[in-house]
Amino acid sequence: MDKIINGIVALKKQYPQLIRTFPPVDSRMVKFVEEFLSIKLDEQLLEIYRYSNGLSFLQYALVGINNKQMGNLLDLNQAIPDEMYTLNGNRYLAFMSDAGSGDYSYLDNSQEVYHPVHFYNGESFNHNLIASSVQMFFGFFLERIPYVLENYLKNGEYLSIDDEEIIPPNL
Repeated sequence: MDKIINGIVALKKQYPQLIRTFPPVDSRMVKFVEEFLSIKLDEQLLEIYRYSNGLSFLQYALVGINNKQMGNLLDLNQAIPDEMYTLNGNRYLAFMSDAGSGDYSYLDNSQEVYHPVHFYNGESFNHNLIASSVQMFFGFFLERIPYVLENYLKNGEYLSIDDEEIIPPNL
């Protein structure tokens, strides 16, 4: 996860006006959220929260844990009906939002060390697997977000991290 955190730090330096970070999460809040939602937060995700309790990359928001400026993981996950966010008795935990297109979530399965990340499309009501772990998701995300940020600076347009028109398909 050090590579992921270092990548976020580097992007923050390169695009300070487009990326927001926050103070680290308070461990008491982590415990409260885990108890309230009856889950154990993914350790890879917690490492990011220990760096910044929420992140903003233009339209992409890693919601914080009780972060009044960046949204709240608890609120995001209480707002989603259970029948839309469960699979085989395991719950999806939404942790990142894409300005109205959908949410990124991982499937909380206590039997797994790494939790696969899915994108939930609010229009089609489908979960699509996009990475086998939180770390792999953020690796994928950090490879593509510079193209989104650069396009925004040049054209003022918001792109998706999977927009094949601007982002090279080999990434």
